Amino acid sequence: MALKQDILRMLEERRGESVSGAQMADTLDVTRSAVWKAVKALQDEGHQIEAGTNRGYCLKTSSDVLSVPSIQKGLKTQRMGRSIFLYKTLDSTNIEAKRLAQEGAEHGTVVLAEEQTAGRGRMGHSFYSPKQAGIYMSVILRPKLKPEEYLLFTCAAAVAAARAVASLYGIECSIKWINDLFVGKKKVGGIMTEASMNFEDGRFDYVVIGIGLNVSTSGGQFGRELRCTATSLQAASGRKDIFRTELIAEILNQLEMIEAAFEEKTFFAEYKRRLFLLGQRVDVQDDWGVETVTALDIDEHARLIVQCPDGGIKKLQASQVHVRLHQE
Repeated sequence: MALKQDILRMLEERRGESVSGAQMADTLDVTRSAVWKAVKALQDEGHQIEAGTNRGYCLKTSSDVLSVPSIQKGLKTQRMGRSIFLYKTLDSTNIEAKRLAQEGAEHGTVVLAEEQTAGRGRMGHSFYSPKQAGIYMSVILRPKLKPEEYLLFTCAAAVAAARAVASLYGIECSIKWINDLFVGKKKVGGIMTEASMNFEDGRFDYVVIGIGLNVSTSGGQFGRELRCTATSLQAASGRKDIFRTELIAEILNQLEMIEAAFEEKTFFAEYKRRLFLLGQRVDVQDDWGVETVTALDIDEHARLIVQCPDGGIKKLQASQVHVRLHQE
């Protein structure tokens, strides 16, 4: 396993270029046969590695199988993503991240999966997570912030993901309060934030931010119900050059920049600018039924401020309601 990762790291450092087997064997102090076997194992995992006599091995630029070296190559961070746990399949990256956090995983630890069998969203909703088609990632944070700032982590992660998509591919994402990412009128991703409190000092023990993005899932792969409401970054933009490895790295880069200035909340104006519900009539569903209101604003704690039909003003907690655009 270690040899395979070392070879992948060498190929990743010179992605698109040929690296001789002899050079890798000498550098790693192994036989050329061992290099060949490791490359064959990487190819079997889906890595697009070309091999040729007298040319060595070349990791193609289009290869997009998740690996720790491929992600860390794009990191500009000090802590985010410096420890990565990568799995082929998990029930939920958030569940695994919470387990690792309880065992003492450090700030900035990342959990990734190629596939989730029980991906989750807010209020018990599921998140469709097919194999090698999206980003299913959870980040462990250990912040020294107040409990009332909890929802702001969701806002910060949504902005980080939106910035990453825009900076790499020029695709602008809007946000549906509080945690959904949209391109046009269809959802491409969402944020799932969970936390554990230390009740002795009233501070967070840890916060786990789950980020899910549909990258290459075409409309035909969605079920009938999802097909009308969800899409992927590739399908929505028509671009085929969207790669999960570089997008994961850029999300982590953006998240660390936002976190460094979290107390100043400089990201909050951008979050508000990207919200598409403000000024719109929306249906608010809670345990007592559905009410149509007008979304006016959000407050400093990310509560949605709405005007009711009788003119009254309410502040809605995201954990208590589900909101969607009203259909006339």
